[in-house]
Amino acid sequence: MTQQFTIFLPRPDGTPIPVVVTKKRVKNFNLRVTPSGEVHASAPLGASRERIEAFVKRNNDWIISRLAQREQRQATAREPLSPLSIIALWGMPITVQDALDHNFASPAPRPKQATFASFIGTDESNEGPQAKLRAILDGLTSDELQAHIDQLYASEVTSALRDIVHAYEIAMGVVVSRVSVRSMKTRWGSCTPKTGAIRIARELAAYPVECLDMVVAHELVHLLEPSHNQRFHALLEDRKSVV
Repeated sequence: MTQQFTIFLPRPDGTPIPVVVTKKRVKNFNLRVTPSGEVHASAPLGASRERIEAFVKRNNDWIISRLAQREQRQATAREPLSPLSIIALWGMPITVQDALDHNFASPAPRPKQATFASFIGTDESNEGPQAKLRAILDGLTSDELQAHIDQLYASEVTSALRDIVHAYEIAMGVVVSRVSVRSMKTRWGSCTPKTGAIRIARELAAYPVECLDMVVAHELVHLLEPSHNQRFHALLEDRKSVV
């Protein structure tokens, strides 16, 4: 005998995420995201709706991250990049050319080495910087454009992390020994509690900065509680009121 109902969770942008809950003969609570993007939860038959909703809400960050990973995989599987291709930067659509333009006003300050400013130089001719940039980008292959986007994402995340990590260090009373930004295929972040080091996925630059904030909070809570137990979720919930 099974029972089924739906719970709705909010995304960072406010849109709802339907979670289909099935009560059946199982001992533990479980969550999964299907290849088509559906979110399913299973719970013991004797579990109350309040307990189930609390379980789903505690794992809201995990659900959002899994859905974002799926969207990222879909995006990378699309047609080859060109200067006019649309990508995402901090949750907003933007062309590759504009994203790589050194005049683009990013939410997080970018180091100069992550831009094309050094390629363009000083414009002393009648040809504008945009035309020069387009000429440079037109000469790059899709893989080369992707490499520059990857570099841009890493730089954006690195810049945004400085203030976010510092704020959580103060609020939580923890010290992060090392922060690294890299490409991560199966997760958005990881933490080594013994050393205080955290690793963050550069791909988060494609999503609203709130997603980066959420991942950083998750990893820093692990400096206080290594396991995903009740104390961990309570601490993670508390971070919403301290920063």
